[in-house]
Amino acid sequence: MYGATVAVNNTVVASPVTTKCKDTNWVLYQSKCYRVFNTFEYFTSANKICQDNGAKLASIRDLLENKVIEDIVRTGTRYNEAWIGLRLVPPASSYTWLDNAPMVYSNWLFERPNNDGKCVQIIPGGYWSNTLCYRKLQFVCKRAEVLPVQNNSKTKLIIMITLPLSCIVIMLLFISYLCFKSHGEIKSLRLEEKKISRHFIDVVTNSASVAPQKSTIEEAYEEQVKEHVDGLNAKEQAEDHQPRRKRVHSTQNGKERMYKQVTFV
Repeated sequence: MYGATVAVNNTVVASPVTTKCKDTNWVLYQSKCYRVFNTFEYFTSANKICQDNGAKLASIRDLLENKVIEDIVRTGTRYNEAWIGLRLVPPASSYTWLDNAPMVYSNWLFERPNNDGKCVQIIPGGYWSNTLCYRKLQFVCKRAEVLPVQNNSKTKLIIMITLPLSCIVIMLLFISYLCFKSHGEIKSLRLEEKKISRHFIDVVTNSASVAPQKSTIEEAYEEQVKEHVDGLNAKEQAEDHQPRRKRVHSTQNGKERMYKQVTFV
């Protein structure tokens, strides 16, 4: 907790009282959190580190906020100086805050910038001094107060429980999909098998109904051929027997005549 007195228009004013933010590495003042980083960085590199921590180089809106930053710089830096978020960006001719805060307060060492430096630092006494941006200084970051970070152990426990369960659910859904797909394919195969079986039965039935007809026709044809052949054979036999009958008849007639002649004599 910081506490001091500061003069405003030759009047002694109590220095603002600060507390810790939810993240205890940061100092809380009027819903804003401030922190001095111990590393020495160029102006742009310093602001990049602030951004990585959800902040920007600090802007200052009034005397009391300037006093807060002066106090944390005095107690947290080696040389009692640090970058703040004020910079001259060409082609602009005036300095602006990186977080776009309005320029409603200033505390220049000589009441105005006194050299060619485009970046601003806060120095002992809370004064501002513009200097070269490629100097390496410590720096002050500023951000809005954030909610406390959840306990990592609880988060890990939740992840350890939910992740396997999620994997199991996904696997079950995938297996169900495969089973449903396989069941559908089997059902389709069975339907095709039934169609093929019915077609085969129809073919066999039609073949069975045609086969007797074919056999009957063939038998009738064969019978006709046999009758025709038998007729031809009978005719040939008849023709073969006619000359013999004639000869036998002639012989018998001759014998009768001879018998008559003998009898008569």
